[in-house]
Amino acid sequence: MHAGSCGEPIPEPGFCLGVCVCALASREEVISLGYIKEVRQNLNSTLPDLHPHSPTSSFLHSSSAAMHLLLTLLGAVLSSLMVSSEVQPQADFNVQAMAGKWYLIGIATDAQWFVSHRASMKMGTAMITPTADGDLEMSYSSLSPNGSCWRMNNLAKKTEIPGKFTYTSRRWGYLSDLRMVDVKYDEYALIHSIKTKGKESYVVNKLYGRGVDLSAEVQEKFIQFSLQSSIQPENIVILPKNVPSCLTLCPGDHLTEELSLF
Repeated sequence: MHAGSCGEPIPEPGFCLGVCVCALASREEVISLGYIKEVRQNLNSTLPDLHPHSPTSSFLHSSSAAMHLLLTLLGAVLSSLMVSSEVQPQADFNVQAMAGKWYLIGIATDAQWFVSHRASMKMGTAMITPTADGDLEMSYSSLSPNGSCWRMNNLAKKTEIPGKFTYTSRRWGYLSDLRMVDVKYDEYALIHSIKTKGKESYVVNKLYGRGVDLSAEVQEKFIQFSLQSSIQPENIVILPKNVPSCLTLCPGDHLTEELSLF
């Protein structure tokens, strides 16, 4: 038996069609793509040679097709997580230079909450305040679909790696791993985050600007990075500008934690 990081054994690919997957906050690879390939190959070799029109053959080959689809989807998920595990913060990251107002220009994720709200999302503002300890106080505000302003606050704690921060959602309990991938402090910030809760995990990329407009070159950099993160093209969005009154921080209740900063 292979030892699984989730604390349970992973079946030998030659004996079973099952796989064990567990997404950890550390983003360590649990099952390699090579293991998935091995399972797929064993699946083909272990199917009996039955008459093509027999009920048993139809059932087995239908099950085989379903398993191939499952393994393909699993491979895509692992590819995305392995890409995330390799994303490193910008060298010589300067936390103090992040201070001030930022505008959310673009967002990219395959998470269901984003797919559901994508059409109604607009540009918002973030205010970042570095603390004396090197953490980041973050306040984000935007316009909700009903026209009211809302605000979200979080404290991102620094890690041993400069430019990498973590915080736990106060409302939903997600652990967010933030990485400041590419920052030009007076122009833009490209931020990669991995949100994890139990066995559920997804990637969110965000593009912030010091102003409401960023160059086509910077926007294309964000798009290409998101594609490399295995995010579907239709889920990579440059947000429309919001009304001026909500391009400032404003009081209000939570709309949803998932639409919060980073």
